[in-house]
Amino acid sequence: MRVLLLLMCMGVESDVSDKDKPETAAKSVARMKDTLKLLLRAGRNARDAKDAIKASCVEEKLVQVKGLLQVSQGFETQLNEALSRRDKEESDRAFEKLTIAERKTNELSAEAASCIGEAAVYSGDTVVIFENSGAADTDDPTSPPFIVLPAPRPPQVSPYQ
Repeated sequence: MRVLLLLMCMGVESDVSDKDKPETAAKSVARMKDTLKLLLRAGRNARDAKDAIKASCVEEKLVQVKGLLQVSQGFETQLNEALSRRDKEESDRAFEKLTIAERKTNELSAEAASCIGEAAVYSGDTVVIFENSGAADTDDPTSPPFIVLPAPRPPQVSPYQ
């Protein structure tokens, strides 16, 4: 069964018979609902931990999974209607769309898992500790030295004082 799902996700023609498609579609939608529940739980955990980066990442994936799940439920309905009309072409198309939506849901779940597992990029303020060896440095390397050049006194502007 896993090999068959792998082949479907890779875009290879599926060997699922029309009789098995409703059951397979229902299982796909159920797995997508389970993924949604996992992402909801992960988002809640990230919010409880007050990790805004993880919560934002999970929320972004969660919104996409919700949309895919809603669309997939429509594809499942289309599949069942096409099968009841015995429209093979339409049922194949609906099944393929459902398979693609499930694959995308799995990708989003993996992306969410990777962003949950990543360490936060911002880990606080940087602290720099400067240790002096004890020798007193009187020179400031950041300011240029002030050199007084001997110069003759300028002439008086006015002969009258």
